[in-house]
Amino acid sequence: MQHDIVVSEEEVERELARLDPATPWSHHYKFGSHETISAARDEKFYKKSIGLERLGELAIDIAKYHTRAGGIAGQRVIDIASAEGGHSLLFARGGAKEVLGVEGRSLYMERAKFAARAYGLSNVTFTQGDVRKIDAAKAGRFDIVFCSGILHHLGKDDFLPMLKLLYELTGDMMFLYTHVSHPEKIEPYRLKPTEPINGRYAGYLFQEHSEAATASEREAQVRASLDNTYSFWATPGSLVDALKDVGYSIVSNVVHPHIFGRHEDRAFRPIIVARR
Repeated sequence: MQHDIVVSEEEVERELARLDPATPWSHHYKFGSHETISAARDEKFYKKSIGLERLGELAIDIAKYHTRAGGIAGQRVIDIASAEGGHSLLFARGGAKEVLGVEGRSLYMERAKFAARAYGLSNVTFTQGDVRKIDAAKAGRFDIVFCSGILHHLGKDDFLPMLKLLYELTGDMMFLYTHVSHPEKIEPYRLKPTEPINGRYAGYLFQEHSEAATASEREAQVRASLDNTYSFWATPGSLVDALKDVGYSIVSNVVHPHIFGRHEDRAFRPIIVARR
């Protein structure tokens, strides 16, 4: 993400040095002459960061066709597990009236707040907290709920409650990007079989951390779950069934355009649009 900044180069240097430079950034920013992550420094994470940026742009484009308002302009948006705020800032720049990013890790939260300040954006705010515990009654409904890369990091017991929470927060459209237990990925990801949730929603378990990992070690593993040792990856059919059962009236699988080109990657990492 490259835009004009409203802070000095000296402040950028100071803040980037403060915000744990040893931990690679997930989101790609250019603050003047400073880049948070580059191909030269870390090609793998750089490619992932560009993919995430494309995902946010895709969500904005999809909103043109799947929202009652015909886009995000003037809309209220919540970014679930907002990480360093890359998507939140895209929505804010795209004309959203209000954007709220909710993130569990303090490092990501501090980075996101700095990015918003650096770009001078006043229509986006960030709050640190467990996304599983968002108070829907207090937060109210959002025209657009953006939930990217977090559902497959939650435990089995959190699967249905999280989907119910997403529905409660949704005023119009929910954009979901997640992993599912696609048959071809069970062996490569060492997915473990488990009993279906309520005898209905099938899936597998993915190990996020070692059994002995401490709370601080889990916090430091920024690309894994916040606390649970195992996460639940629903089967594609069970995910759709669960979204319907919690209340969404329309559930659509976005096949094209998608940020992944190969069919097997699109099937394993689906993009789903759910309408209230």
